[in-house]
Amino acid sequence: MRTLSRHLAARFVQLFLVITCIAALAIVVVELLLDLDGVLAWGDGWRGAFAYLGLRLASEYASYVVPVTAFLAAFLAAAQLASSNEWTAMKAGGVSLAAAATPILVSGLALAVAMAAFHESVGLEARRAWNRQRDDAPTLRFRNGAFWVHRGPWIFRVADADEASDALFDVRLFERDAEGDLRRSIDARSAAVGEGDRWTLRDAVVREYPPGDAAALPTVRREDRLELAIADPPGRAALRPDVRALSIAGLREYIAAREARGADGSRPRAALYGRVADWIAIALLVALAIPIGLETERTRSIGRTASLATLALAVFFAVRSVGAVLAAQALVPPAVVSAGLVALLAAGAGSALARAPR
Repeated sequence: MRTLSRHLAARFVQLFLVITCIAALAIVVVELLLDLDGVLAWGDGWRGAFAYLGLRLASEYASYVVPVTAFLAAFLAAAQLASSNEWTAMKAGGVSLAAAATPILVSGLALAVAMAAFHESVGLEARRAWNRQRDDAPTLRFRNGAFWVHRGPWIFRVADADEASDALFDVRLFERDAEGDLRRSIDARSAAVGEGDRWTLRDAVVREYPPGDAAALPTVRREDRLELAIADPPGRAALRPDVRALSIAGLREYIAAREARGADGSRPRAALYGRVADWIAIALLVALAIPIGLETERTRSIGRTASLATLALAVFFAVRSVGAVLAAQALVPPAVVSAGLVALLAAGAGSALARAPR
């Protein structure tokens, strides 16, 4: 039995790796065809092209590709068992459906955990690197409930931003001199980013520190409106929070900070719950694919069961997309959307396993 379990798990893993490599190559070809100029503009010849494609795969496509390839790998592993009469022989030998499915299910669960670890490390760093290269801007880091960026003599802290109006909220700016000493700090309720180097700060508190005297108290003044020229400012895109580049812990902190200010936390909350639901969905999709693949024993045609598998994937992604829109627009609570998606997938997998040929 142990040998059989290793055989089934190895078959699933091999199929997953092969299908994932094929999918990655297909994505690379499509990227080259659709955006060859962008790939070449990345610079540094082939190294730049590989960096571009690697960042795109890790930051953008992995979260979509892995659930699909895991589902297909489990489906093909089960379909091969059924079409080659291996499943019939296993049943004749007293092997139950639970015993046959467990190695693949455990492998799918391990894959979901591995995908979560990959996304929270490599995937997030790849997205930050992509944002930095695409916008030609310094990396925006999330610390202590706000986003921080360093550019030239300035350090910027932005708690939140409105992309539609180019407005920043709860802003702190720190200006340093050539020696790195703090020259000026500004706290503002909001800031409007204008053209070029012009910023307009509202309800600003300015603290100016005497040069060369670290012990001296700063001079403080208040400004209802402050026009500020910032040499070499970071681009607008660099100051817009990208919640998809935040870790799970960062998203939770960002949501708490927004809601503490009375702002709407629906968008980051949808990203948080959606990300966790996607990881759980990998294991559930594997569970759903197994009974669909075993239906090949009854239909005697992988083509028919492949159509059913395609329909199941299409329904999953349609529900996932609609739910993401509803959650992001605060029409339905994000927790309800994510829990509903997981519950629907679990019910489908459980029902299919219960009706699978035994």
